[in-house]
Amino acid sequence: MLRRTPWIGRTESNLRKSRGTQRPLGVLLVALTLATVACTTAEKTVSSTVPAGKDTCDEVIATVLPEGMRLVDRNLVPYSRTLLGVEAEYEGPGRNLSLVSGGYLDDILEAYDDLLPVGTREMLGGSASLLAGEYLDQSVRVALSADADMIVPCGTRAIVAVGFTQDEFEAILRGLTVRGR
Repeated sequence: MLRRTPWIGRTESNLRKSRGTQRPLGVLLVALTLATVACTTAEKTVSSTVPAGKDTCDEVIATVLPEGMRLVDRNLVPYSRTLLGVEAEYEGPGRNLSLVSGGYLDDILEAYDDLLPVGTREMLGGSASLLAGEYLDQSVRVALSADADMIVPCGTRAIVAVGFTQDEFEAILRGLTVRGR
């Protein structure tokens, strides 16, 4: 005996017969939906280095690095709705180098409590203050410069070297350049 299912107006036997033919169509619809979502998501994640409508501080670039150093992270740091700083992190065996383009001295030096002034030197066409100390039993060397002619915080530049000898640090400072000028 055949019973009518009131909600779809089909008999159970017709429903059993049609289930097999609807399954491939359902799978196809799910696959197309997933493909569309994947393509849309992929388009959204591909973007330029700097978001539209934003300015970036001129980036400090190290052209001379000791052997074994590699770039492990580069971040755009928001300072306002329209201004970004740039921080690049390099790592090597037992060493870490941070190049900061734009920022505030308190934020840059926050992790290093015992830094002492050890002099000044020329860096990127201006004067830089040199600081030295230790962090987790490793030497820390810092060069800070502030260009008053640039908008705040882009005039601040810092090189923070952990685990480097003085000669290696000096070589890095001599090889600095700026992208964006």
